[in-house]
Amino acid sequence: MLFCGTEDETAEEMRKVLGYEVANIKDEELKLCFQKLLEALDSDQESYTLNYANTVLSHKEFSVKEEYKLLLETFFKALFQETDFINENEKTVKLVNQWVNEKTNNMIPKLLDSLVSFYCDDNP
Repeated sequence: MLFCGTEDETAEEMRKVLGYEVANIKDEELKLCFQKLLEALDSDQESYTLNYANTVLSHKEFSVKEEYKLLLETFFKALFQETDFINENEKTVKLVNQWVNEKTNNMIPKLLDSLVSFYCDDNP
């Protein structure tokens, strides 16, 4: 999902790191392959149970193109949510934990205690 939001030099670097260049996977093929995979996973669940969930949290003041939001929904069945990581830290942690709890059928009730460790180098 992150790769699909990149361009130019960043996209080129990610292609190399993720092995898309070596495997000769084209950008459009990548999105379609993920879309087909998710459709296949949804189509025949009589003999197994498999749940997946994709989401992107973005700081509310960060500009995200509508085209990218649509791409996330269309190809990855991903939810896009905006939040205030700085001023609403506790609310964001609660949002993440509720989402994870719901998507894991209560098997992971709490993923995060805080967001501090994600954006502060000094956190022990």
